[in-house]
Amino acid sequence: MEISYRRGQNGEERRMQENGSGSGGFIKWPHQLDSYDFGRAKTEEWMESAKNTTQSAHDKACDVANNTEAQAQQSKEENAGFLQQTGEQVANMAQGAIDGVKNTLGMGSEKK
Repeated sequence: MEISYRRGQNGEERRMQENGSGSGGFIKWPHQLDSYDFGRAKTEEWMESAKNTTQSAHDKACDVANNTEAQAQQSKEENAGFLQQTGEQVANMAQGAIDGVKNTLGMGSEKK
């Protein structure tokens, strides 16, 4: 962009900004520059805010995923321990039943 000075209708010198596309380029007078710069700054502020919000949401989602994964692993380990204990109890009960039948039939190691 190029800054230039021109004389206004009543002879005062005015600062203008051209977009650099030659004589057909669009010109901004000082009062337009202020609103343009303000609008541009606001847009950049909103973009930065949107980026921050997106990053924050991403970070929270990652935290939730990591916590969920840790809880799932803990539950898996607890369930494995429970199933192992239950399996051992069932095996002991089955062995006890087998021993009881053998004793009843006189095939067991216990002698009366």
